[in-house]
Amino acid sequence: YAIVTLGIAEIVYLFYYNEAWLTGGPFGIKFKAEQLPSLFGEKLYYDTRVFFLLLFVCMCLAVVASYHLRLSRVGRAWSAIRLDETAARSVGIDISFYKMLGFGISGFMGGIGGGLFAVWLGTVAVKDLDVWQSILILCGAVLGGLGSIRGVLLGTAILISLRELLKDPIPLFGLGSFRVPPEASFLVYGLLLILLMRFRPQGLIPPRATGRIADPASRLKEAAEGEGASLVCVGKGEVSAVVEAEGKGGVERILSVEHFSKFFGGVHALEDVTMEIAAGSVTSLIGPNGAGKTTLFNGITGIFPPTSGRVTFAPGGKPRDITGMRSDEICVRGIARTFQNIRLFHDFTVLENVKIGLHARTRSNAFSAVLRLPSMRREEAAVTRASLIVLDFVGLAGYANELAGNLSYGNQRKLEIARALATRPSLLLLDEPAAGMNPTETEELMRLIEKIRDTGITVLLIEHDMKLVMNISDYVYVLDHGQLISQGAPEEVSQDPKVIEAYLGT
Repeated sequence: YAIVTLGIAEIVYLFYYNEAWLTGGPFGIKFKAEQLPSLFGEKLYYDTRVFFLLLFVCMCLAVVASYHLRLSRVGRAWSAIRLDETAARSVGIDISFYKMLGFGISGFMGGIGGGLFAVWLGTVAVKDLDVWQSILILCGAVLGGLGSIRGVLLGTAILISLRELLKDPIPLFGLGSFRVPPEASFLVYGLLLILLMRFRPQGLIPPRATGRIADPASRLKEAAEGEGASLVCVGKGEVSAVVEAEGKGGVERILSVEHFSKFFGGVHALEDVTMEIAAGSVTSLIGPNGAGKTTLFNGITGIFPPTSGRVTFAPGGKPRDITGMRSDEICVRGIARTFQNIRLFHDFTVLENVKIGLHARTRSNAFSAVLRLPSMRREEAAVTRASLIVLDFVGLAGYANELAGNLSYGNQRKLEIARALATRPSLLLLDEPAAGMNPTETEELMRLIEKIRDTGITVLLIEHDMKLVMNISDYVYVLDHGQLISQGAPEEVSQDPKVIEAYLGT
């Protein structure tokens, strides 16, 4: 995406550079004195003090706006996309929309900067706005630290200062001087970035976690006793508690998979799989490695469409064909998932990871975030309360301010489940949640799954721990080589000769 954007910028630059009738070509368009803007009665082109005061004010406004955005629902979405697009989609974030929003806001800020630059020069020349200027700014962001506002300011200041220094001859200790050709200056920047990547890959000022709160225990108590215990205020209305019993008393079948097939070239990963999931149940999907279990999860949750077949989701007794929908759309409709390989946002705090799960249930936008409108602040407070309740539900409230990457493996699994629960699913898909856990952690996981089921949320589970499967499952499906070979109650499946031969052994 970034490379394509730079490529488009170069194409646009060449087009306008060669259209001299429109842009003046290499000479640009010069302003007449009366055309230049004024501030406090002074022409900005002539009064440098007023002009630089205006620049400083604009920079401060841009920094404040960026800081407010970073602390908001929009900023969390951008950070999640930067860290892991697949995980971001799984919690209901529309990737394309937020990329375009970021492009638009940054373009708006860049446009203001370009306008001020033109006023300072007294002319608009395409040659002064080539793609190398964009690369210089990008290098400054990487040098300072991506995701760090202070780092971006520092990195850009260093590179701009270095560019100006390289314009002057460099003394060679009595042997004359050496002038760096303008074309070679980017070699110097590149060398600087290589050294940075080697010795400080996160940049000069790495981004800091922003999701920490004071005294999580007290905040949790307030949430449990107040609004957060039963309601999460979002946008114009109210939605029920984050972990509520949506599936209880609903339709008999919450998910139907009909004749589902997925081919990757000549590889038949799944072939004509049909299954139904009862609402309010724990259904397990077992089979040897490579049987197609995760492929089926990916197809159900929209990571890729099936080659053929149909997936119908029916929360609250309202069937809807979700075949071919995007992951974020499916999440919004009530299906959440975890991943075989844990996909947390490791640079987020534990609390922020759960907050991002509430993304699709909240409504604040970039405008309200920049201005810190009261509605946005109320929503953020409600999201914090709801997130603490979800963390308490899985037993991680005491880790709210910890970075997700610092948690133990078992707690990371719990956090991924908490993030999925925060989306308020009717159906929760767990992909090998007990993998790598010791017996004590597995026992805790089993109790957590039972607790989730008791709230009315339906669970579809991929698992290799047969003790866990047999103890917790209401119904079991068995896949082998992409085909369904058995189904039934756990006791029935465990005695099926085909299952014993393909998976369980003697």
